[in-house]
Amino acid sequence: MATSLETYYNDKGAYPAGDANGGILGCTPDDVTLCPWGGEFVDKNGTIYMVKLPSDPAAGDHYYYRKSGSGYQLYAALENTNDADYHAGGYAGTNCAGSGTLLCTYGIASTNLTP
Repeated sequence: MATSLETYYNDKGAYPAGDANGGILGCTPDDVTLCPWGGEFVDKNGTIYMVKLPSDPAAGDHYYYRKSGSGYQLYAALENTNDADYHAGGYAGTNCAGSGTLLCTYGIASTNLTP
């Protein structure tokens, strides 16, 4: 996922915008259409940045993307509390639930930000 975002940045000079619900904007046909989790991340020119964005088949979309200035933050809700990357307190201001509320417990970011 990070590689896809970095490739998009290299091509466009900016990371894709995010919507208020943590989705990625930048898909066809206008480069501002929401890219569905589990769907293709492709721009209006047909450049495929990711054939299939991650999606949680068991519990809905437990991912959250945020563009912040010249960087990005990407979050997910891990189910395994014993995972070494599990952030027990969650990340404030992130809702990884497609509906309802679920704090994200895993995060990565561009090199100029922290999760």
